Amino acid sequence: MQQHSGQHLISAIFEREHKIPTISWWLGEEVSYIELDIPSLNPQLVKDVEERVNHLIQQGVKVDVTIYNEDTPEEELSDARSARGLPADHKGDIRVINIEGVDSNMCCGTHVTNLSQLQVIKLLNSERSKRKDKTFLYFMCGNRVLKKLENCLDREQKLMALLKNNPSIHVELVEKLQKNVKVLSKNLQTSLRDLASLEAQKLKNSVPVPKYFSLHRKEAEPDFMSVFIQELSRQDIFLFLSTGDEKGIGNIVLYGSEEDVQNLGPRISEVLNGKGAGKGNKYQAKVNNMSNRPKAEKLIEEHFK
Repeated sequence: MQQHSGQHLISAIFEREHKIPTISWWLGEEVSYIELDIPSLNPQLVKDVEERVNHLIQQGVKVDVTIYNEDTPEEELSDARSARGLPADHKGDIRVINIEGVDSNMCCGTHVTNLSQLQVIKLLNSERSKRKDKTFLYFMCGNRVLKKLENCLDREQKLMALLKNNPSIHVELVEKLQKNVKVLSKNLQTSLRDLASLEAQKLKNSVPVPKYFSLHRKEAEPDFMSVFIQELSRQDIFLFLSTGDEKGIGNIVLYGSEEDVQNLGPRISEVLNGKGAGKGNKYQAKVNNMSNRPKAEKLIEEHFK
């Protein structure tokens, strides 16, 4: 009842006071929306409408139901039909919800008997609807606003414990943390590229030269493998390089002679539940089961026996 009556009130204020009609509405389990016949909404307009509907709630405006039926005097029944676009030969009751001095609308739903029972209305975000030049405006009424506030306060308390500061600077602190993480991540990837170069040089100078070489770096980005291949700059050693979660999703690169790469690429990709492609002496794939990497290494070992 709160959400439905709230929708009537919000739509009435937009249409009667701002000439913006509602063309559809939806009452969800957590938030609801009205679809307004306007390309976008000015934040100040949304604020003004929110203040207006909450003022009417505070005034305790009466809400009642009028039912026009066969016993209604013909003059009133005729007025009700014409005012609401019903055909003159309509049969059956006409049920009208009246918000005193604000709105009068046909509706078959349940409603509050007084706007004070809505408690409060909070207008949330707006976004462009799928229909051209229309806008969704999301809202909450009554108990849902209180529940939302309860959840927000609970989240705030948890953030206070984590960030060790008061809520007024939470955004500033999170932005600072994000910046620091970005810098640390960049430094890590630079170090990993340097490590790739050193590992490649070590392999390049190894004696005897191995037939194949396998390396996995969980923390590295795919360019770690590119640096390794570039630094090694030889195709007589078959490479099986990978990055990402050791038991889940990751990336692989196979590099070596074209014959070995084309033979092993699809097979290793299948073992690791991945999808990839290769051309010439290089095969790349995104895989979903890195935990099978030992099985892939076994395939390589058997291939080079």
